[in-house]
Amino acid sequence: MRSDTVLCETPTLGKQPVRIPAWKYHLVKGGIITALYRQPGLPFKLLADAVREVLTDALPEELGSLSWPPT
Repeated sequence: MRSDTVLCETPTLGKQPVRIPAWKYHLVKGGIITALYRQPGLPFKLLADAVREVLTDALPEELGSLSWPPT
């Protein structure tokens, strides 16, 4: 594994894993943890919006869509 990327696997049959930049992985991971800490029991369908709220100030344009990384 290259140290500057993270392999993201999916449980969906037939879908291939994707490599994303490590900084993006860590940014989204931190956003997920913070969102769940702020809103215990947060429904999965609201997770992307909650992560977007957390990352509003730190959201680099290179991050792109937040609809898929948390899923």
